[in-house]
Amino acid sequence: MNNLSAQQRKLVYLGGIVLLLIATILLGRPSSGPDDPGGVLAQQRVEYELGESTLGNVDPSSAAMNLVLLGMRGIAVNQLWMQHDEKKKVKAWGEMRALADSIITLQPHFLDVWRYHGWDLAYNVSSQWDAVEDRYFWVKEGTKFTKEGQQQNQKFPELAWDVGRLIGHKIGRSDEWRFFRKFFLSDPDPRFEGGVDPEMNDLRRDNYLASRDWFIEANRIDSLPGIRQHVMAPMLFRHYPSRAYFDYADVLQREGTFTDKTALAWSQAYQDWTERFGREEFETTAGKMYLESTSEEMKELAKREEIPVEEKVRRWRFYQNLTNYRYWRERARLESEPDMNDAHQEMYEGRQAFKRGEFVFGPDGSPPESVKKLESGMKKFSRMLKQASKEQAENEDKELREADMYDLAEDRNMIEEGMLALIYWRRALEQNNREIPNDYPLKWLWDREQDNLAQYFQEFERDLRTVQEQ
Repeated sequence: MNNLSAQQRKLVYLGGIVLLLIATILLGRPSSGPDDPGGVLAQQRVEYELGESTLGNVDPSSAAMNLVLLGMRGIAVNQLWMQHDEKKKVKAWGEMRALADSIITLQPHFLDVWRYHGWDLAYNVSSQWDAVEDRYFWVKEGTKFTKEGQQQNQKFPELAWDVGRLIGHKIGRSDEWRFFRKFFLSDPDPRFEGGVDPEMNDLRRDNYLASRDWFIEANRIDSLPGIRQHVMAPMLFRHYPSRAYFDYADVLQREGTFTDKTALAWSQAYQDWTERFGREEFETTAGKMYLESTSEEMKELAKREEIPVEEKVRRWRFYQNLTNYRYWRERARLESEPDMNDAHQEMYEGRQAFKRGEFVFGPDGSPPESVKKLESGMKKFSRMLKQASKEQAENEDKELREADMYDLAEDRNMIEEGMLALIYWRRALEQNNREIPNDYPLKWLWDREQDNLAQYFQEFERDLRTVQEQ
């Protein structure tokens, strides 16, 4: 090199620079789309999740694109967020949705971006529309958005859980749940000709069963080595597949389905709760734990781990209470009984008969259909609640039994259903100028709930306005 002239050295340096630039461009070239993976470095960024490999779906004439090209991706994203919020304020939903797509294209591995926008579209944006079909469209948009995030980030159990939550809770528990559940199986969008939206329900299943599949997937990802969700306590996170079964069985009753299908759903829910979730092993501060344990198993675990049995049992009860384990076990056990299914059916049919005007006593004093159904259902309902407490006492492990065993007669769902039947029954008697007898089914419940009558009458008025669905 020392023998070269100054001009020759400059040419060598220039050649080296050109070669390095060519190598840098070829190795670091960003991806331009699905068909172009980009250079070696871009491919490795994707493989090892070290960064983003694309420039993003950003308006090429925008200031954000200028910032991206200058390597200031973070500042570009901030600018897009500000634009997104402005569009949200003026309710420019289509432009807001496009900006959300630009943000996640620039930050496809930022978990909170996916979670925030999915929730925002399904809950906040959908509530801004009047027509229930339009609300459902935006619920779908939020769900599809979250599903896209899960597909791009398959090591985030939180996103699979979010999809399950949207399909289960938003569709099955919102104020419009009756419509949303129908739309999940028969989409109002004319493009689907009365069928399902395949992006939402490709297997044509009930929304709660579809949500259960997503919760199972979330648990599978959560079980992979080195991966842990950050949504909630592990036991709570992992109990959602079983909870979806409970929600499915419960909604069948709310819709007035009292066939073998409903009884089977409760039976499957009980089996899944006690045999799958209840026997799943959890590591806790008090060693290994199974929520469905016998006293002998508890003693054996305590001895093996050198933990006092009393401490083991205390922590076990804490985790049972955390997941409401005993309540759901006893509820599913009770609901699996044919007589309990009959009680629900007769009280439901009695309410529907009242709505149809079948509450007038005959000339001979014979009770109308509504009164007969309600009285028969309330009698069975009361007997089954008392029987449930007795069976729980018999089935509980005597050494693990708590003094305050869960009483289903104290359950708010049971109380509300019983009180609703009572109000319909009493209203039918009042319409016929008949006195309330001194003794009648569920009188003990009526007397106990006097301080809460106002809220039950509100529920009665709301239920009375609900037209029976064919």
